[in-house]
Amino acid sequence: CNGNSSYSLTADFLFDFDKDTLTAKGKEVVDKVAAQLKESKAKEVKVAGYTDRLGSESYNMDLSQRRANRVKARLLEGGVVAQISAVGYGKNPQVKACDGYKHGSKAEKDCLRPNRRVEINASGSVLKLQEGSQANGGTQGPAVLYQK
Repeated sequence: CNGNSSYSLTADFLFDFDKDTLTAKGKEVVDKVAAQLKESKAKEVKVAGYTDRLGSESYNMDLSQRRANRVKARLLEGGVVAQISAVGYGKNPQVKACDGYKHGSKAEKDCLRPNRRVEINASGSVLKLQEGSQANGGTQGPAVLYQK
């Protein structure tokens, strides 16, 4: 493992539609991520919030930021000691377009579901060196696989 990990969580089960309060299921999922981040000893964590394209640009920026802040707060409550940043990106980038639906219809909202998400990226977990190895690579690493 290179010390990096990523989690993409659908906002539909983290939050109710158009809300920024974590659901019971959302708390459970974020708590599991927190446990994994603590176990990996992540040093830096970025929480990114996204919305679908429904609603105004300014509203979606605000909603995505509030959701990212809420997940960050839950990670801190869960004992994650890493440096955590929370950024709301609004509707960009969309991961699913959903053209051809009546605007605001249930079918369109259902189709747009993958765009309503929170992504958590972590890096910088502590490398545990084995006895006899050196910090500059030493005998660890894939180098032996490439020797002829």
